[in-house]
Formats: sequence, C-alpha cells, structure tokens
Amino acid sequence: MAERVLVALLLAFCVAIYLKKRKQLGLPLPPGPSGLPFLGSVLKWPKGHAWVEFNEWTKEFGDVVHISMMGNHVVILGKYSSAKLFLDKSTVASRPQFPMAGDLMGLAATMVLAPHDPHWKKMRRLTHIFMGKNYVEEFSGVLQSSSKDLVTMMYKESAKPWNNWDPLRKCIGEQIFTSLAENALDRISYALIVGSFWVDAFPTLKYIPPWFPGAHFRRHGADTRHRVFDMVNLPFEHVKKDMSGASCPPSVTRNMLERLTEEKDTDESGAKWATGSLYGAGMEPVYAAMTTLILAMVLNPSVQEKVQAELDGVTGKKRLPTYEDRDELPYFSALLQETLRWHPPIPLGVPHCTTSDETYLGFSIPQNSTVFANLWGIGRDGSIYREPESFRPERFLGPDAELSPENWVFGFGRRACVGTHYARLSLFIYAASILQTFEIAVPDGITVQPEFSPNTNSFALPFPVKFVPRVDWLEALKGSVP
Repeated sequence: MAERVLVALLLAFCVAIYLKKRKQLGLPLPPGPSGLPFLGSVLKWPKGHAWVEFNEWTKEFGDVVHISMMGNHVVILGKYSSAKLFLDKSTVASRPQFPMAGDLMGLAATMVLAPHDPHWKKMRRLTHIFMGKNYVEEFSGVLQSSSKDLVTMMYKESAKPWNNWDPLRKCIGEQIFTSLAENALDRISYALIVGSFWVDAFPTLKYIPPWFPGAHFRRHGADTRHRVFDMVNLPFEHVKKDMSGASCPPSVTRNMLERLTEEKDTDESGAKWATGSLYGAGMEPVYAAMTTLILAMVLNPSVQEKVQAELDGVTGKKRLPTYEDRDELPYFSALLQETLRWHPPIPLGVPHCTTSDETYLGFSIPQNSTVFANLWGIGRDGSIYREPESFRPERFLGPDAELSPENWVFGFGRRACVGTHYARLSLFIYAASILQTFEIAVPDGITVQPEFSPNTNSFALPFPVKFVPRVDWLEALKGSVP
C-alpha cells in the first residue's frame, strides 16, 4: 500500500512540474517536433551529427525550434540574426547543468561549463586581460617556433601517407598539457553530446555508488575527473614552482599569478581553472579546424594551388610565413574564413541557459531552457552565403564580400570564446606553415569523402593523406624565426 501511495505522489509531482513548465507567460512555446507525454521528443533526438538534423528542423519549423526532453526545454536557434539577438542577452549568459561532464567528470568549475557566477566572472576577467589581442600577439614568436617543430616533424614523416591525426594533435598546443589532457578531452567532447549518458536525463543517477551493477558511467566519470584535475593542477603547480626559482618562462599562467599578487588576491582558483580550461577550449578547436582545412585542400586542389602561389609571392619560398605577413595574404585569410564556415570546429557551440523566463519572436522561452545556436546551419544558410555547399574562399573578398564567420563561429554574448585571438593567431601560423611547405594530396587511387566526427569538437575523420615537400627545406628553416 505504501509503495502505491509513493508511486502516486511521484506521478502527481511529475505532472505538476510538467504542467508548470508548459504554462509560461501565456505565450506558446516555439514550434518543433512532436513528442510523447512525459518523454517529450527524446526518441527524436538525433543520434549523431545533430547539427544536420537541426538544420532540417529550422527549414521545417522556422528560426526558433523547441524540443521537450522529459520536461526539460531545449531551444535551437538556426539563423544568425536569431542567435545574435537572443544570445547577446545577459539573462542567457549561464550554462545548463551537465551531470556527467560537469559533476561526475569535474568540469563544472571550468570556464566553459561554469554558471554565470563570481567564480566564472573572475576567470573571465583574467582571461580578457591576458588572452586579449595585444597580449596574445606577444606569443606569436612562441607559436612560430612551434610551427617549425610541426613542419619539421611532418617533413620527417613525409615519406609515407598519414592514416591518423595523432602527430598533428600532439604538435598543436603546449606539450605539458597534451600528455595530460588528450584522453580526457576525447571523453569530455563525447560527454557534452546531449543524450550520450542517461544520467544527463535522470540527474539523480549520479548518486548511485560506483560499485553498483550497471554504474559503469560512474566509474568512467571518476576516472575522467582524476585526469581533469591532473590537467588543471599539475601544470599550474609546475609554473608556481618555476616562479619560486631562478627563472620562469613567459606564460599566461605566470601573468595571471603575477596580477593576483599585485592585487593582493590570495584566491588562485580562478587563475588555475582559467588556465586549465585553455587547452581544451582553445587548442582543440584549432586542431579540429586544421583537419578540416587539410580535407578541404585535398577536395579542392585548385584552391590549394592559388593560396600557395600567394604564399610564395610573399615568402619567396625562402622562409615560413609569419603573422606580420597577414595584410599581404588576403586570399589565405579568406581561406581560413571559408574553413571555419564550411565546417565550424564546434558545430553547435556550447549551449547557453536562460536564467529567467524570456519571450522572443512571440514565443515563450522558459527559465532554465537549454539554448543551442546551430553554427553549422548558419554557415549553410543560403540567404547569407551563395552556394553554401561549395568551398569558395573568394566569397570573402571584394566589395560584395559575404558575412565573415568570425561574427558567429566563436559564439555569442558573454559566453563567446575568450580564446578567439589566440585561436585565430594559432590557426593562421600553423596553416600558413603547412601550406607553404607541403603539397597536400592523397595516394593514387584513393577517393576521399567529407566525413566528420559527431563530437562537440568535430574534426575531419582521418583518411590517407600525403604531405609532399614543395620548398627547399633547409633554406626555409634558415630564413625563419628561431
């Protein structure tokens, strides 16, 4: 009898919550796929590459699409104008809860997933100072040196085709972070895909003991949490140790700690989590964009020839390009923009969360709604980009240039990517160095199709690719910065 009463009370509670969420401000929810009572449209949630299905929903239902996930509201913004106007609001500057990635894997304190609270504001303030344009360009020499290491490694490996991106990933980013972070970031990228783990739909599952039968996700989360904490703590403590010694190389971490000392602020958690967030939030998208660029060059050899002719005209084939050359490389700059438009590194961005009831375009968007901007869909919007399926850098040149993806690919509002300048600088230097040094091709008889991973950070799936040296290697290194 008691069990029946408990079940009835639980059912009544669920109904009350469901009805409360349906009744918002007297306005209708945005249109979207139909669903079932209580479950909502869970069964219609895309299994992979959700951005493609979301784009179809935008075509069918309009700029603003709503989907219910077991009583939780999800809103998808499929047009640039809608995403810009709505996500620039201060009341849409928080993040939804991620029971798996945030709580169990330990990412709730990172800059990417932290809610709009004092901890996040402190991280944001520090990164705005030390990841701003002026500070970041001071690191161009470090990136130039890293690009030399990258092309040196690629030259040594050029005798045989590549079948995976591991060498590229290991060279992009600080090595001290890479060995600690690489496996954790793969897990995190998967965990951030909505629907990857049942605990995200049923948050109470996170309280199940790790030893409980079927609780593999708890053990998986605990192991990843350990890796995440190492990724954040060990490099931070390494820099602190160097600072207490005779010398410490320049770094964002050192700059942040020196600023906290000047401000007599003894709370280092903001600096620690901010710098710990930078690898995944900054370098993983650069790595993803580089794989997309390599794929695009294989599929569009005439574009590759044209951009290499421009690079040769600036460098004379006697050195690697530098960031100071950018004003003389308009076609190359357009190539980078087209790469970001054709397949954004994070096709759905990182979702926002409403902190109050909102109205938009005559629709009700309830508090605590999860809001996605379909960046991939924006890049394929035919009302903005002519022939959006085609890879054409020329679209960003001349008086009729189309909208630069830099207006949207790095996100919107207060949660826009703080590493934008660093990502732009890194992508420029790495891409220019590779294209200056190598012809990118596939082995004879190989046909390549554009295929991408379904992860949050979406990269081109590996395929056999050759990097054929096209310059006098020793001469190019001799003429480049040390």
